[in-house]
Amino acid sequence: MATNSESKDPGSTRRVNPFMRYSGMALQMMIPIALGAWAGSELDKSQQLEKPIWTIVLSLTGVGISLYLVIRSVNRLSDDQ
Repeated sequence: MATNSESKDPGSTRRVNPFMRYSGMALQMMIPIALGAWAGSELDKSQQLEKPIWTIVLSLTGVGISLYLVIRSVNRLSDDQ
């Protein structure tokens, strides 16, 4: 009968809880989009633009970056399995 210390191999790889994995992906999407929207809003204010051009451009750039990060993460997960 194996004890707890014998069954836990420090060199073995552990599987990540799916909840944690998808929470991380949500943050990977949220952070670039939020930073892009914030930076665009600040640029629009500083340049006193009537239309929120920078907010739109940088928000969409954040969406593109977040999609790239999520696709890269999914590819890594599929390679590991």
